[in-house]
Amino acid sequence: MPVTPGDIPVNLAAALYPDKSFEQIAEAAKQIQHTSLSLPQGWKGFVAPDVPPTGRRFVAVANLFGKQPQTTLSLSFPEGGPVLSRKAAITNRTTSCALNLAGLETFGHTVELYVEVVSGSAVFARQETPRLYEFHPPPGERAKVRLRYRGPTGRGLLIRPTTGEPARRVRLARGKESPPVVVDLTGVTFIGIEGPGYEDWVGPSVEMLEPSIREDGRVTIEVIANDQSGVQSVELLCDGERLGHTTMAPYLWTHRPTPGYHTYQAVAVDSSSQANTRSSFKRTILVAPEEGSRPAPIPTK
Repeated sequence: MPVTPGDIPVNLAAALYPDKSFEQIAEAAKQIQHTSLSLPQGWKGFVAPDVPPTGRRFVAVANLFGKQPQTTLSLSFPEGGPVLSRKAAITNRTTSCALNLAGLETFGHTVELYVEVVSGSAVFARQETPRLYEFHPPPGERAKVRLRYRGPTGRGLLIRPTTGEPARRVRLARGKESPPVVVDLTGVTFIGIEGPGYEDWVGPSVEMLEPSIREDGRVTIEVIANDQSGVQSVELLCDGERLGHTTMAPYLWTHRPTPGYHTYQAVAVDSSSQANTRSSFKRTILVAPEEGSRPAPIPTK
């Protein structure tokens, strides 16, 4: 007789704690029994606490045989709303995000950063990478939040607004819970975690698009740069000389060079504590002396 999902009732939850003592695992097992999430029929979800001394939590959700493929996941903890790998809205200390899971699909996340919104209607947040978070208030609004980091290895927070304010670093206490960090949000802000296991030793990706030569001889150069720790700055060189420097996207310059051949190159620096640097490929163009001519760029080897 064929068996379809839902024919056999199962109520099972499992949590793995490598390199932990039996007593620590037993205590976590007691807590997981009381952390079942409110989800549609056919779904299962639990929040498993990490063993002390960290305050991490492990979120696990599965659509085992539910006919409803979408639901709203709401999570609230004393430390604040957790920042998940899905974009979510956080109000006060509650995180709400949409989950779309077909039958037998799952969602899991390790929570290390919690947010409390102390002013403003809400904040949108998402964990972009294991050490990079993105925050922003609703368009046209401002917000103030308290961040509580509960990961095991973070030693500092790198707060990098994209609205023109300077970046700042905040040290985290070692061996104990760090006090909350207050951050004012006026636009998109990236929060990076620094410390052992979180070092970024890779330079940013940086690409210079094909320069555009106007009829009046002006050249427009656009650069695209990205990095998991954020981009601190982009510098543009013309024939080896510094032409411009900016800390905010879009990375765009307009230059009026003399007639002849000119070589452009971009250099990007990331926002990690290592300040990793990477240069783009060079692009050489010919600016003709005749008015109105538009010669094609000449590639370099």
